[in-house]
Amino acid sequence: MGMARNPNPKANTRIEVLIQRNRVLAAFAGGGAVVPRTSWTQAAWFVDPQNVTGLAKDTNDGKTALTPVRTYTRGVAAKWGTYSPRLRQNTTITFLSSHSDNSDPVYCNPIIENGAVVTIQGATLGSVGAPQITAGKLAAVVAKNRGTPQILQADLGAVAAVGNFLVNSTRGNARCWVQKNTAGTTFHLTQPFSPLAIPVQFAAPVEVDTFATGDDFILFQKTRINFAELLPTVVDANASFNNLLQVFNCVAVDLSGVTGGGGLQSNASTVFAEAQIERGLLLVPTLGVTGTQGVYNCVGRVSSGVPGLNIQGYTAQVQNANVAQPYNIVGGCVAFCGVDSGVLLDGDVIVSANPCAFAGGLFGLVCVDSGAKLVMTGNTDWRTAGNTFFGSCIGWGAGTIDVFGRNTCALTANAATQFPSAGFVMRLNAGTVADSHTGAAPDVFNGGITISPANLNAAAGAAGFGGEAFVVSGAAYRMNTL
Repeated sequence: MGMARNPNPKANTRIEVLIQRNRVLAAFAGGGAVVPRTSWTQAAWFVDPQNVTGLAKDTNDGKTALTPVRTYTRGVAAKWGTYSPRLRQNTTITFLSSHSDNSDPVYCNPIIENGAVVTIQGATLGSVGAPQITAGKLAAVVAKNRGTPQILQADLGAVAAVGNFLVNSTRGNARCWVQKNTAGTTFHLTQPFSPLAIPVQFAAPVEVDTFATGDDFILFQKTRINFAELLPTVVDANASFNNLLQVFNCVAVDLSGVTGGGGLQSNASTVFAEAQIERGLLLVPTLGVTGTQGVYNCVGRVSSGVPGLNIQGYTAQVQNANVAQPYNIVGGCVAFCGVDSGVLLDGDVIVSANPCAFAGGLFGLVCVDSGAKLVMTGNTDWRTAGNTFFGSCIGWGAGTIDVFGRNTCALTANAATQFPSAGFVMRLNAGTVADSHTGAAPDVFNGGITISPANLNAAAGAAGFGGEAFVVSGAAYRMNTL
């Protein structure tokens, strides 16, 4: 119901429903209670901002692709009567075409009950709303190699651009993002994965490392949706504990008109999968009942030549059975991040630009690209492989890691295996040397030792750390200990 009668005959005969953030939006001149609406039970909604179907109008019911609404605000939220409907059944909102301006921002803060899964997704790849950019065959493929180090690389031809979404039809439709132009028509690609299932599962997504010269690929342009706020509340978990708000197969476009000026408020009851988030992702602390929260195979706005995902927040943790669960960042690439605590970096996610700072968390498979720096401003667990998706704790690439303050980065028992890349730089408090001590009686202290995996493994002495490199009153790397 978009309009309501005003009981005052001297006033306008109708007043427009007011849409307010987070809860109530029906405002009646004479007052009145907000009650559940039948629209809350509608399981499918179709939105067509550019009217590519030729059928879109907000008076439609939006139930099928043949009766789509034109805007989210008037076509969906106004029918709900709120940005926070109580949704008790699986509900999917599909955008059949892209937003072209910021006049229809998507505020979606549903109350998810009865184990329901709520999904907002872009149009099917290859449709009018998510068109194919080009197709071809991969050329001059160089496989990922953590030791050399080498990010997956291929010649994609003249049409490709950083930030494109690539599907390799030869490899089971494995998908990744064009991460960086290295020269001419040659590009680095993010870690490819098999297609993600929705809702996102607790199991590790499948890494695909078999791309080869001659493979058939397609580049796609995803549907661009003007998200402004995604703050769901999960009241009832499903049996798999993964029924968060799913944002899938789209671009969270920044239409603010100011480069980098758009922010998207979200929380740990939201999952982004195979999405590009152009806006800065502003995390809001959340207490919840599920644990798959995070971003999976996602990238951000193209800046400084890379599509690094910009995540900011005071805390990324969600409480589940009194245990703090991490905010998962799996695959894709990140840049310009500043998250206070509680992340899991995994899936060969690429740290692609500076600064990228995390105040603690759990690290698994992480690539730090050339010229990039991963900064740890809190205690970090880079050793508990059993708590990661892929069961390994490996840092690789041609970039730099650095621990600041008086914080510790806990490592595995073999630093040379954990950091296999030639040229990988390790720092403490921005310095490349640190101190060691023998722990004997008397204890022998040595300073000015270059920080490296080999020296971390070496016995404590003038040229080795014996598993513990530290700066007096500063940061430390400690092997096989938290």
